[in-house]
Amino acid sequence: MASKTEHETEKKPRSKNPADQKLVAIQNAIAAIEKSCGKGAVMRLTERPVRDIDVIPSGSLALDMAIGIALLMGIRFPQNFDRPYAAESIADFWRRWHMTLSRWLRDYLYIPLGGSRHGAARTYRNLVLTMTLGGLWHGAAATFVAWGVFHGLGLAVERWWRGRGRDTDGGPTLA
Repeated sequence: MASKTEHETEKKPRSKNPADQKLVAIQNAIAAIEKSCGKGAVMRLTERPVRDIDVIPSGSLALDMAIGIALLMGIRFPQNFDRPYAAESIADFWRRWHMTLSRWLRDYLYIPLGGSRHGAARTYRNLVLTMTLGGLWHGAAATFVAWGVFHGLGLAVERWWRGRGRDTDGGPTLA
């Protein structure tokens, strides 16, 4: 039986620091997916390499630091995530994922564009436009724009589906 190479062995956190442990846990999860599904399986969109997903652990750690510093100053941030992968629909996912950004997009883009007040076609347009601008907020690159367009289209299709008198049971869902 061959011994494990350095690349096949899980990384161990070098310190007891929770931030280091969190970072290593995320890196190990990505490595496990790559090992079973192939290199780049985590983020296949336009065949971008998995190294681009490094933004997740660093963003998560930055958020942890911001929350901790704010608490030291007596400021409490609102909850930002509520089990988004337990969502039963695309709209439910966005009510649970990055909730502060989702509310900002709703309040300052979607509603001023007219929200759902001017008919179905305008509602669908507003959903796609809002999510596209949300993609641009993440970065001015084609992948972020495509991400926004696809999520906006997903929300529009779900809204159309429900508008036809159907629930998401048996329709487009994430779960």
